[in-house]
Amino acid sequence: MSEDPSEKAFFPDEKRALANVSPCKSSLTPYKLRPRVVRLFRELFSWPAFKKAGSALILLALAVGTYFLHGKRISKPFIVLTSAFMFLALEIFLVVAIAILSVKRSKVLNNQRNELCRLVMAHKPGFVLSNWDNVTIAMNEYLRRKELWHTSSCFPNGRALYIIFRTEVYLPFKNSKFDDEPDVALLSDTANAYESSACETQTLSEKTQTLYAGNEEQKLPVEVYRSKMSWALALAAKPALFGCVYHFCLTFYYNWYFKLAAVVGQLALVALSLYNKVKLISVTQVGQFLNTVKDLEPWENNSSWDDIAKVFNRIMGLQKNNYIAADFFYDGEDSRRCFESILKGIISGSRKMPEFMSLANELQAACGLDVAESA
Repeated sequence: MSEDPSEKAFFPDEKRALANVSPCKSSLTPYKLRPRVVRLFRELFSWPAFKKAGSALILLALAVGTYFLHGKRISKPFIVLTSAFMFLALEIFLVVAIAILSVKRSKVLNNQRNELCRLVMAHKPGFVLSNWDNVTIAMNEYLRRKELWHTSSCFPNGRALYIIFRTEVYLPFKNSKFDDEPDVALLSDTANAYESSACETQTLSEKTQTLYAGNEEQKLPVEVYRSKMSWALALAAKPALFGCVYHFCLTFYYNWYFKLAAVVGQLALVALSLYNKVKLISVTQVGQFLNTVKDLEPWENNSSWDDIAKVFNRIMGLQKNNYIAADFFYDGEDSRRCFESILKGIISGSRKMPEFMSLANELQAACGLDVAESA
């Protein structure tokens, strides 16, 4: 019997410390509820380097203000222009500070990559963000204990850590960028643990059962709207309205053709998002969609595509993180076409989601889709 890599990755004291970090004992809820801007400013003002640079900028602003108050022969336009430049300098300072903070966070993660790998192997979070919350709690606790970050939480939630893990650890490893690293064996075990947890075999999942239970009451857009065009216009109305008003305000002092170009550009973006909506689906949503298809097995009964569309529409409606959150699929046929597009993208490699390769191959064999023929 082969030894589980997640077991050999930890010493006994590390296992005991990890066992003490549980969702019941610690929670990321405050980080989720706190607005991003508030959390970001809290991190900035707790950062010693930012305090020093900010103090220097404040002293400079006070010196300039004192000069204006006591200076003579200073015209009002000059004061207004200088004030505008001071505000611009403040904005640039904040943007640069945020960028440096992001680089610092990535550097901390790269330096503690082995610890993150051990946590991923222990928790096997897959693509489920609630599982990544548990990894984030343990990682934040580790960084706090080692005093490697200046606040209690380096990562605000599981989604943030999951994105960094994929972009800076998992995908570079799959692209053979860590082949010369001494910890390549640990990275390989981590990638295998992540992939197996992302595509593990399961019966009808609890979440799918809960969402599927209300399918009889839910209606697809094909049952509500007169045509697909009216559905698309209804979805595009809100983002188009807010986007056009926003761009119109940005071009308030410009001529009418600048305003028209801004409005047309916004409408084009909304239309493009509707036309190519598959690209709007995130990695976690792709995983949810593929597992929903696997759960309901529509190749046994084509009417199940309607159920899949209803389940995924409800998932997208709960998340509300893009232009067309609710009513994502117009009908069952729309969900089937989206499934085929995602499957082809994963198998062909055009969609960089190697964690779903085995699941995609399994679904391709089950539904009999010929990727080469339909490409």
